[in-house]
Amino acid sequence: QLVLIKNYNAELELQSANTPILSHIAGQLMACLLILGIMMLFLAFFRKTIFSQNTHVTFIFLIIVLIVLASSIICRYNINYIYSVPFCLVPILIRVFFDSRTALFNFLNIVLLCSFFTIDKFEFVYLQLIAGIGTIFSVADMGKRSKLFISALLTFLFYILAFVSYHLINDTGIVLKDTENYIPFVISSLCVLFSFPLIFLFEKMFGFVSDFTLLELCDLNSPLLRQLSQKVPGTFQHSLQVANLAEEACYKIGGNALVVRTGAMYHDVGKMENSRFFTENQVGEVSPH
Repeated sequence: QLVLIKNYNAELELQSANTPILSHIAGQLMACLLILGIMMLFLAFFRKTIFSQNTHVTFIFLIIVLIVLASSIICRYNINYIYSVPFCLVPILIRVFFDSRTALFNFLNIVLLCSFFTIDKFEFVYLQLIAGIGTIFSVADMGKRSKLFISALLTFLFYILAFVSYHLINDTGIVLKDTENYIPFVISSLCVLFSFPLIFLFEKMFGFVSDFTLLELCDLNSPLLRQLSQKVPGTFQHSLQVANLAEEACYKIGGNALVVRTGAMYHDVGKMENSRFFTENQVGEVSPH
């Protein structure tokens, strides 16, 4: 079976060498235009808020370019290590700033683009889809940094399960005995852990706000909230009550409760300038009004 696979790969390389260069380039260009065009149509019809922001579209295209470029470079040196490219970083980064459906759709487009670099395109698409969708499920709630470690572990698990199932179905179980075939999956899964510094980097580059930043802002030990609690404790307690009520209401309607809670915590910080002008801070005092 191994000899047959090698002969098959050699025949594929021979056929690709005999293919006219111009037609090959034209085919690649058409495929790229189709895939990227579908992505833009998805944003234009179903994600108008993202499509209307140049920074959002630029961010998505930057992710696509970086992953495709990394895949191209690795395939030139060793095509067997194509699975070491951190494709599962894509749904995490896009999910943090946007939503799960946008993350999945763009992940599918990137996988389709990069599949042209591989020999067994179906195996590549199958493995990446299983691992990528599993990663999206694992980061559905990005409220804790520990989620990234769980995501890395689940990504590796999904890769292994998909890899084993594929070769068992195709009666190529001999491939499973070679431990070197699992190294790219380990590398790709470990790269998921780099999503946290990348999230911070993209926040600064594009002016985004992630759930991690909102959690830091909601921390009662943050400098401004500590100052609010010390200078105007009445307003501080009022802000806490408003935040709790607004968060609960947002949960009921399916909104972004973390954004609402953060806004409610800071909505009255201006009262620190003349705190006695507001009734919640006039305990036992005569109103200046």
